[in-house]
Amino acid sequence: MDKLRQQTRRLEEAKGRWIEELPQVLWSYHTTPHSYTNETHFRLTFSIEAVKEYAAKVRAARQQRQRLAHRHFQPHDLVLRKITRTTDDNKLTPIWKGPYRITEEASKGAYCLEHLDSKKIPRTWNTMNLHAYHS
Repeated sequence: MDKLRQQTRRLEEAKGRWIEELPQVLWSYHTTPHSYTNETHFRLTFSIEAVKEYAAKVRAARQQRQRLAHRHFQPHDLVLRKITRTTDDNKLTPIWKGPYRITEEASKGAYCLEHLDSKKIPRTWNTMNLHAYHS
């Protein structure tokens, strides 16, 4: 209830700007446990806990870093590279092309590639777009 009073006071202070403050006040109200049920309105409505957008983004970024941290390639490793899709592609179009050979690590997480016949491929490729090739 104390939080509700704080939010009410916040709206009163906002006066003509209350419409800008309303989403934050509603979010606070819906994510605060209430005394009768000891649950939030959000949890009672959706059967899950509310996660703030920022917390969700941080968690997603951490998971992405962990997934990519394990992708380290050495020169002469064989890899597949991700194909950029066009509007003509359908869901059965392959998403990986290759194999290609790693020639060097250009920077952290970026690699130079070449065809198996030693023909260089322009630009560097990020580990996000590479996948180990197992023959």
